[in-house]
Parts: sequence; structure tokens; C-alpha cells
Amino acid sequence: MMFTLVLTRSYTGNLMSLLAVRYIPQPFQTLKAVLDSHATNMVWEAGSMYDQFLSSVEAGVFVGVRAAEENGRLKYVKSTEYTPILDEQVRHGTHVFIFEDLTGRVLKANDFSRTGMGKMPVN
Repeated sequence: MMFTLVLTRSYTGNLMSLLAVRYIPQPFQTLKAVLDSHATNMVWEAGSMYDQFLSSVEAGVFVGVRAAEENGRLKYVKSTEYTPILDEQVRHGTHVFIFEDLTGRVLKANDFSRTGMGKMPVN
């Protein structure tokens, strides 16, 4: 009887937690996942070291990034264009902004200051 009580309470608790928590889709975790999603375009920082690196890469996942650039799935933007790109394309889910960690922190802080909400997509 005690075993049945513990088992039913455990099942009820797990079921309740699964039903009560809202499912939030995770953003892309790897560059390979972005490349595999053919409906998603990439936005990279113009003039960064990655721009130069992509022109000389010969192996690895960055070869796929170079191929995506040749197919028109990669766009380079200057720092003055970050906010419009985030608002018009990244928020709608058609583009993924790939940036360095420091740039991302600054963009998140600016977005929070501008909108008052911490809802910048972190793809």
C-alpha cells in the first residue's frame, strides 16, 4: 500500500510539472544546425575576422557557410544596421544573427534599454 502511494504521488507530480511548464523552443545551438535549416538565412558582422577566414577556409563546417554565401543565404551588415536587421528580419525568424559574445551582450543591453523587454532573439 505504501509503495502504491509513493508511486502514484511520483507519477502525479511528474505529470503536473510536464503539463504546467510552457514549452519554449530553443534557438539554434550550433552553426551546423543553422546550415541544415535551409529556410533560415544568416547575418554576419561585416569586416570581421570571420569574413576573411571564410574566404580561405578549406575544411570543416565553415566550408558549408561559404557554400551558403554562394547560394545567397549569408548577408554581411555593418554595425549601424544591427538594430533594423534585428527588428525586421531576426525577430520574424527568417534570419539568424551570428556575432561575437561581446557584440551580443551589447546588442541585448541596447535592445532591453530601447524596448524595455528582454525579448531579443538569441539565435
